[in-house]
Amino acid sequence: MLGEALSSRHYSKATESGIFEPLVEIGEPVEAGQAIGQIHSLDAAGLEASVQRFPLSGLVYCRRALGRIKVGETVAVLARERQDS
Repeated sequence: MLGEALSSRHYSKATESGIFEPLVEIGEPVEAGQAIGQIHSLDAAGLEASVQRFPLSGLVYCRRALGRIKVGETVAVLARERQDS
């Protein structure tokens, strides 16, 4: 399968800052709405982690490793099967 990630919709961005904990592996097929991972706040101890979700279905092309993340940074990139003309 040849994949492509041409749209900004293929890039999932962090909605909060904190520690990102991935829940998917590179190469894994995923569905729209599935959890990518969760972000644990460093500023508000005791709050439930913020779940980050995929906007589209596809294949996990790359994803953030466990570690610190800031709002707006890329969490994961999805590839979808390329549609050749």
